[in-house]
Amino acid sequence: MKKLLIVWFIFSCVVSFAQDVNYNYLPVKVNGKFGFIDTTGKYLIRPDFDFLGYLTEGRARVNVGGKPDDLGFMDGGKWTFIDSLGVPLTTPKYDIVQDFSENRAVVMKGDKYGFIDKKGHEIIPCQYTNITDFHNGLAQFEENGRWGSMDTDGNIVIAPRFYNVYQFSEDRAAVGYIFNKGYINKLGNFITDTNFFDAKSFEGGLAIVVTVDSARYGMVDAFGTMVIQCKYGYINGFHEDFCAVNIGGVYAIDLLNVTGGKWGFIDKAGNVIIPAVFENAGNFSEGLCPVKIKGKWGYIDKDNKTIIPPQFSEALPFSSGMARIVKSGKYGYIDKTGKTKIQPQFDDAGDFKNGLAIVNKGREYNEYQPGLGKPGKCGVINKSSRFVVPLEFDDIRHEGQNMFRVIKGNGWGYYNSKGECIFVVTE
Repeated sequence: MKKLLIVWFIFSCVVSFAQDVNYNYLPVKVNGKFGFIDTTGKYLIRPDFDFLGYLTEGRARVNVGGKPDDLGFMDGGKWTFIDSLGVPLTTPKYDIVQDFSENRAVVMKGDKYGFIDKKGHEIIPCQYTNITDFHNGLAQFEENGRWGSMDTDGNIVIAPRFYNVYQFSEDRAAVGYIFNKGYINKLGNFITDTNFFDAKSFEGGLAIVVTVDSARYGMVDAFGTMVIQCKYGYINGFHEDFCAVNIGGVYAIDLLNVTGGKWGFIDKAGNVIIPAVFENAGNFSEGLCPVKIKGKWGYIDKDNKTIIPPQFSEALPFSSGMARIVKSGKYGYIDKTGKTKIQPQFDDAGDFKNGLAIVNKGREYNEYQPGLGKPGKCGVINKSSRFVVPLEFDDIRHEGQNMFRVIKGNGWGYYNSKGECIFVVTE
């Protein structure tokens, strides 16, 4: 079981984009039991389950008879799925299940894994030692310590011959271990040699690669052609057709940071379009990009004109016309002219989305002992700095476009984007 949980963790960010979560069904926990409410707070499915996940692709995983352990995983009980009316697909008979992805869901019996369809039929028998969700038409499976790929009917498309689990992005996947990574297509054929120290996922037809001998960064295209030579200390990736690159520096893995060199910008042909004169650089968003000069951050446009002079200790990309900046250790927000719209006052803050942002006061990080940091309190503000959701929760998360899950202790409730509490915090 632990092996599968590790694989799911690796791919959770990627798979979540492929899944169709219905945020009109909001999970609630009342007296230790789970159910669904709608966006007005009305019960859609009464809280009768020991666990209930999101309604994903029209189905939600449920547990009957189990209890959460100290890490939040369900211990014991059996799993099945229900539809949007609460009707179970099967009797609770699986030891673990995963949300549906591309009309298939991972299920486990004993220590073997397979897939069921949305009618509860076991389309691919529970016979594999480890598998991943379906993504772009393929799922990866492990057999005798090696990984291959199958289609949604269980037909083997790529025979298990790779020693690492992999994930396809834009019909390409990086395989191999450190010092010998390369790319395959969906037939399992290599499109590059396996001579890279690292190989990132494809985005927009390009993928970042790192050489073994000099740890220099470059990019390959979908045919495996080196379109941007491996000569940079680091590459951020393309944003609004501009890619920030470091020249002369070195990426320190242990520090997760680039030391030395200067930053500039290239186009997709590898041409330098903004000279490397910056101490650091972020990514373009809404036509502007944060850059660091003489220890301070400001913003330039795509013509390399300084739009907002360097004056911040930290600056992040624009979102919904506002950008997070840091002064004297506090987060605030500016507009695209550089005018301060919300004074720096928060100890943590998120981007504005649909006119609202999650903020925190009182949070303190302890980089050496994270568990000893202070969590502070979270709330939600609008662009006028008015609190729409009060600053009183341990954590707040977006639930779709117009809802917020608010968390206190082990319980949670919901607010909508109008600041109305539709479900009070319950456990």
